[in-house]
Amino acid sequence: PSTQVVDRNLKLQRFERAQMPSYWLVDPKRLVLSVYELAGDRYQHIAEVAADEEWTAEQPFPVTIRPGTLRD
Repeated sequence: PSTQVVDRNLKLQRFERAQMPSYWLVDPKRLVLSVYELAGDRYQHIAEVAADEEWTAEQPFPVTIRPGTLRD
């Protein structure tokens, strides 16, 4: 739980300040992907992808991902 707080707050803010074009978070228990993309100087939450859904990113490179396949 403490790393989720760091990932969703501190890291997100630092990556945003560093102007990283994309920031992805995967909830390891629910296998849900949260996607943020830089719009100007702020991140916009652009996608919330459930375990059984498929999502295709264009940034930072084209890739299709299904969070439910991200297992240990």
